[in-house]
Amino acid sequence: AAKAGDGGERQARQAASALYYATAAVLMAAEGAALASASEGGDARRLLLAKLLLEHKLAPRDPLAFDAGDGEASLAALLLGEDNVPLERVIAA
Repeated sequence: AAKAGDGGERQARQAASALYYATAAVLMAAEGAALASASEGGDARRLLLAKLLLEHKLAPRDPLAFDAGDGEASLAALLLGEDNVPLERVIAA
C-alpha cells in the first residue's frame, strides 16, 4: 500500500486509467477494422471512436494551445450521421 503523501496511489490510478483507455482503444480499433472490411460499404465508426479516444485520453497535449475544434466538428458529423463511414475516410481524418 502507498504511504499517504508520497503520490504512489495517484500514480497507480493514472497508470490504471491509461491501461483502461489503451485497452478500450485497441478493442474498438479491432472491431472497427473488422466492421469496415466485413462487406462492401462497411462502417468504420468504431475505428474513428478509437482514434478519438487515443487523442483525448492518451496523447500528450499543450493545455495552453488554441484549438478551434474544427476537426472535431467534422468527425462528430461522421459519427452522428446515418451513412456508413468508409475506412478511407477514417484513415484520412
